Amino acid sequence: MQVSEALLVLWQDSIDQRAWRFNQRVFRLGHALLQHYQQVKQQDRVLDFNDIEWQADRLLSSSEDADYLLHKLDARYRHILLDEFQDTNPLQWRILSTWLEASTQAGHPAGLFVVGDPKQSIYRFRGAQAGLFQRVRDRLREQGAHYLTQHCTRRSASPVIHALNACFARLNHSLYFEHEAHNTTRPGRVEVLPLAPVEAAASVMRTPCRNPLDTPPTQNPGKLAHEREAAQLVQGIHAMVGHWHIEDAETGQPRPARYSDIMLLVRKRTHLAIYQETLKAAQIPYASDLGGGLLDGMEIGDLIAQLRSLIDPEDKLARARALRSPIFGATDHDLQQLRLNQLALSQPNWWYSLVHMPPVNAVLTAAAAQLARWRALAIQLPVHDLLDHILHEAQLHARYAASVPTLLAQAVHANLDAFLELSLTLSGGRYPSLPRFLDELARLQQHRDEQPDEGEPQQHEDRVRIHTVHGAKGLESPIVWLLDSGGQKPPGQHYQVLCEWPAEAARPQHFSVLATQELLARWQTDALARDQQQAETESLNQQYVAMTRARQVLMVSASSDKGAENWHQSILAALADLTANQSWLGDDMRSAAYPTTDTPRKIPQTKIPYAAQPSGPHPVPRIGQGR
Repeated sequence: MQVSEALLVLWQDSIDQRAWRFNQRVFRLGHALLQHYQQVKQQDRVLDFNDIEWQADRLLSSSEDADYLLHKLDARYRHILLDEFQDTNPLQWRILSTWLEASTQAGHPAGLFVVGDPKQSIYRFRGAQAGLFQRVRDRLREQGAHYLTQHCTRRSASPVIHALNACFARLNHSLYFEHEAHNTTRPGRVEVLPLAPVEAAASVMRTPCRNPLDTPPTQNPGKLAHEREAAQLVQGIHAMVGHWHIEDAETGQPRPARYSDIMLLVRKRTHLAIYQETLKAAQIPYASDLGGGLLDGMEIGDLIAQLRSLIDPEDKLARARALRSPIFGATDHDLQQLRLNQLALSQPNWWYSLVHMPPVNAVLTAAAAQLARWRALAIQLPVHDLLDHILHEAQLHARYAASVPTLLAQAVHANLDAFLELSLTLSGGRYPSLPRFLDELARLQQHRDEQPDEGEPQQHEDRVRIHTVHGAKGLESPIVWLLDSGGQKPPGQHYQVLCEWPAEAARPQHFSVLATQELLARWQTDALARDQQQAETESLNQQYVAMTRARQVLMVSASSDKGAENWHQSILAALADLTANQSWLGDDMRSAAYPTTDTPRKIPQTKIPYAAQPSGPHPVPRIGQGR
């Protein structure tokens, strides 16, 4: 037994040494990388956000001008208001503390008013600490500050708050206190949809090749589940818009729901493209602040195909797409006639058969004439000027406006303008030749994180809004739909940074990099445990932020119930506690009859549905109706 214990100690000692050597190499490489990065920024005369923070700290705490700067701040500002304090990181607090201490020592301390909610601290990835709020609160109270709390919300309707209270009563969030709704008469609804059903895939024999004419491709079950959830979403939006009634934020009166009343929330962008494609196919207008997406637009794909056909006339796929697009408006019959003409001329050259098309086909004859002019201009003009010429000569704005639904016309118009601007601004406009410009576009299409943003319509549009939970902080909407709220796959632990920086400390007390769980050193164990605890708290904070974006309606859907951090399961369990195991709570939003009495409504404590279930059986669950 003693030998085995000694071997275990030696084995752990070796892991500690390997982790130490790994961190030495990481810090050596990191230091060299940061030095080079700083040199590049100095050469370009730019600062990033981290530079602004630590340069401000350096100026106020250790520079020769610190006393002068602190005196100027004291003379100009007598009162300081800090909002969203839960998002403050230790370095930012140190900057402020230096100023406050200097003003106190000068005999005229500045007035400080701090506002924050530790339950909404969800920016740990950029250094924010929920615990900083409590420590600063205690410190200020020791100095005589008044501490006020508020657990009554003016935003959310009673059903949303009841579901929130029941959910967090189960989750045992240490920072949560029971909430109350200020407006107890406002109608509302919380509904958890069943998991998107996915049929079991039929067993197919694995063969080296598949006949695409009679054998469908094998679909990824995970992707198929998200596609089914997206279909649920489309069905729900169609059921809401024009049929449900929500309270107008300006008039306080009920009105039919619009697309712009709906906010979709996702935790990650991983499956966002599936939801967007489904919305686009259903002709539901949407706006996203998640960045990128310009090159994925149908109209932009048509333009890229047109540009490719100008430099390579034998690119048949690009030429066919351009001809079939609103740029020329050719039909399948026109393309068949073009192919027959090519065979009649015994010419393998596709461009030759188009130029020599019989004049009886007016569409292709006009297309050949335009393409001939554009091919000549492609050699003479920069990309921006060529695109501008194509847009105006072909009247593309009007053509696309006539070929897409009215609700999407403004977005298409904005994307065409954004693509024209991209041709002038991409890499500083240093791609004057068309081939190089197309090569750069192909590179951007392969790296979605670098894709340019979609165009912003000049006029306000009635569109569904899509945000991440982090991006939605501070926003609200009459109807909020939590997508992909099921269990999440735990993130990998490779190259995880462990940083412990107490609020009052000048520097982190622990900073190391964890390579893998197999290389976890004993001197990292406590830091990792505290980091995991903070991550769990932040996950609960994210759920709180997501649920409290809803003013009247909260919809919850998921594609899977496997994994950790299952919001779908926790909210469904909370509703079961309140509504006798039903998956919805609140009012029938299809009714325009809003309560007119000021008498507060109370949620039944017994297992009784919050609202009467609509009569009539529904073989298929319908969104917004009792089940």
